[in-house]
Amino acid sequence: MKLLILSLFIALPVGAHEKCTVIHLKEAMNLNRERRELYRVDGNRDAANVMNKLILLEKVMLPFTYSLDRSVRQLQATGMGMWCDDLVSMQTVPAYQASAEAPAHEYRAPNAKTLKSLKRKMKKFEINQSEELYLQISQLISIDLADHHYNCLTRHFLESAAKSLAATRERLDIVPGELKSDLERATKKLIKQLAMSLRFAQSIDQSAAPIQARGVPVLCQEMPPIDW
Repeated sequence: MKLLILSLFIALPVGAHEKCTVIHLKEAMNLNRERRELYRVDGNRDAANVMNKLILLEKVMLPFTYSLDRSVRQLQATGMGMWCDDLVSMQTVPAYQASAEAPAHEYRAPNAKTLKSLKRKMKKFEINQSEELYLQISQLISIDLADHHYNCLTRHFLESAAKSLAATRERLDIVPGELKSDLERATKKLIKQLAMSLRFAQSIDQSAAPIQARGVPVLCQEMPPIDW
């Protein structure tokens, strides 16, 4: 199962820049284990089970974060913030709530045809398609994922992809010529892994939807906000 869960991450400790995604993932796993126990204590065992699914996937994806970190070492050595500037601190995750006001609307999955087409384009992504892909992701987020009570993991992956695509357009202007191919390979690798992750994100989102519908914001309050 090839899966990579990424978000945004800042304020890394000194000396940790070469392992940004690994550090971020381990912090996410620690937080999600804590949240799982809080759901259990509050009687939301089905929410705790959703968290189990997320934690399991995080364990599976850990080798891929090591691979991503290795792919940008030379770029980081030139002062470029890959992937450090693309990740958000887990300290920005919303505060835990056992329950909140129930959503006004029922769960609606993203348009299957649109999502399938987008995943296909992400898997075949080339650097010169960065702006076009960013716009397509933006449109899907704005239309299909406008209700922030649901589809939170799917939205998280797409926002992560959009953030990295925007950063890539800027990096292409400053990357040393001899490292341009490294930048292209690393970015394509990231986008491809995010595309593969969307299938699993949708499954987890669907399992969370009945819980979210009664006002328990599982998953949604575990995702850090991304300014993409």
